Amino acid sequence: MKIKFLLPVLAFIFAIGMSFTTLESERYAATGWIDGPNGWEQITVDCPGPTGANDCRVYFSSNPSEVYPVHDALNGNIIKTTNEDPVEL
Repeated sequence: MKIKFLLPVLAFIFAIGMSFTTLESERYAATGWIDGPNGWEQITVDCPGPTGANDCRVYFSSNPSEVYPVHDALNGNIIKTTNEDPVEL
């Protein structure tokens, strides 16, 4: 009789506990700088990483043909990522 009561209670406890878990995201919210059409601008972009072999690059939705590398500081190093494609701002 106890097992019939205990199993649903345990399932309920585990369901509540699992609702607080999260998956580790591979996204990396980088605050960086681009030398954009209006000069240097600070941006926040989600590049998979924070390391990789590719450069973190972005483009504006209004002009997707212009792609800008994301730097870690003004005239700094380009942030590396695992993503090959530029990210839309």
